[in-house]
Amino acid sequence: MKTALECIPCFVRQAAEAVDMADGDRRRRERLLRRLLHELADADWAVTPVIISQRVQRLIREETGAPVGTLVVRRKRSRERT
Repeated sequence: MKTALECIPCFVRQAAEAVDMADGDRRRRERLLRRLLHELADADWAVTPVIISQRVQRLIREETGAPVGTLVVRRKRSRERT
């Protein structure tokens, strides 16, 4: 399945959430999110959404050293609900 246009807002939301959790410094978060937005714009949308998500998560991990991914997001959301 190719990445649909409807996938892009979710990529942006996921990137913003992951950056927010991975780094406490506002300037670094903004710089990283801007880089990720460029990466999303330049990505090959003919690949599956998973490939693009993995690339975004890898870049965040490389830049911050923080673990990111759906498991981290799910755990955080779970804690927020309780």
